[in-house]
Amino acid sequence: MEAKVALRGIIETYQNDFLHGYKGEDREKERLAFLELIVAVTRYVQDYRYCSNKKCSCGPEADIKRLATEEFLNKFFSSPYNLTEVSTKGMRDFLSQFKEKE
Repeated sequence: MEAKVALRGIIETYQNDFLHGYKGEDREKERLAFLELIVAVTRYVQDYRYCSNKKCSCGPEADIKRLATEEFLNKFFSSPYNLTEVSTKGMRDFLSQFKEKE
């Protein structure tokens, strides 16, 4: 999936499914994680970096890898009924690819 399309789906999932539907006790923690993930994916899409080393911990890939835990993906990107036209599986696959990059 193209990164820009995944970003759109992540934002739509945050706005539609999380903000207006998630009632978990960890809502504030997950809200911050979602927003950090949106910033990290935006930096990735725009190729906004602090250094030229793509494997550096200051890069967006490292942030995506840190934020897109299996627990987070299962909680917010496992339902085919998310209110977005972007494939949930596609968004999940996009985010998961950063775990494979070492």
